[in-house]
Amino acid sequence: MDTSVKYLEKKLKTPIIVGSCGLASSIDDLKRMEDAGAGAIVLKTRFEEEFAYDTKRNTPIYMRTNQYGESYNYVADRLGEFNLDDYFEYLRKVKSAISIPVIGSINCISFESWINYLKRYEAAGVDAMELNIALHPYDINTTASDVERTYNQILMSVKRLTNMPIAIKLGYYFTDMAKFVQRLSWSGVLGVVLFDREAPVDINIDTFGLEPKGYAEQSNDMSMMLRWIGALANKTKCCISASSSIGSWQDVVKNLIVGATTVQVSSCLYSNGIDYITTLQKGLEQWMEQHQFDTIDSFKGRLALGSHDDVASIMRVLSIKSTMEIN
Repeated sequence: MDTSVKYLEKKLKTPIIVGSCGLASSIDDLKRMEDAGAGAIVLKTRFEEEFAYDTKRNTPIYMRTNQYGESYNYVADRLGEFNLDDYFEYLRKVKSAISIPVIGSINCISFESWINYLKRYEAAGVDAMELNIALHPYDINTTASDVERTYNQILMSVKRLTNMPIAIKLGYYFTDMAKFVQRLSWSGVLGVVLFDREAPVDINIDTFGLEPKGYAEQSNDMSMMLRWIGALANKTKCCISASSSIGSWQDVVKNLIVGATTVQVSSCLYSNGIDYITTLQKGLEQWMEQHQFDTIDSFKGRLALGSHDDVASIMRVLSIKSTMEIN
């Protein structure tokens, strides 16, 4: 039985990869993930503010940091002795310590930072990059075209300066998601990661303050992701990676059936431990054996909608069935 897939130009032994999270923070844990059977590892997302903090601390000239607002102050209060050079040296050690692909992940604000830090990741030897651009339409003066234009400008700038395979992580705040993802795939993106999860927040009713909420506490409802992967899988030239609410091997199978190439797991590893990767892999293999599938391609995308399907009508029927409680 062959569970291998090709993602971001790399052959993975399994479609189950570790998504960006704090668990992938030490070489020992990365080795455990590889031993447990992960196909690849997405490193914890690094923010431009982290890099800017270290640059300012080690640069005698004035560096403008007011562009970041409170996010910079928050990082500065908590980073302590974070060192940029040490971090990229750590990445070099990671690449020599494990054999499965390592995917970097960054979240930046300025065009210059996307380019500069991407170059450093490339020099450190990572196999691919996941760009967590994370533009959210909270500003009433920002149009949908403005947001899409920014994504495209970042992508074009990056593609001119690196040969690394690039994936873009997206939220679901797009008025024409299907067409936008299709255009991204035509522009040279090799992977689209669905979906970027909004930072969960809660309200403290005693202090009247906003507070962060753990990602593991978020809903495990995959319906939004399954719907969009199924709708997009046959309409794009790039791979799709599922990245939200994966909790079991059954969830892995469901996302592959609708057309995902890989499935990123993180919150379930917080709940069950790194070795849970083995459980997910064994469940996938046993299901494939039960249904007599020799390869992932034998069933991948079986429920993906065709290029000419009327997706809106299909989704409307599902909505009617759900509301009227029809099986």
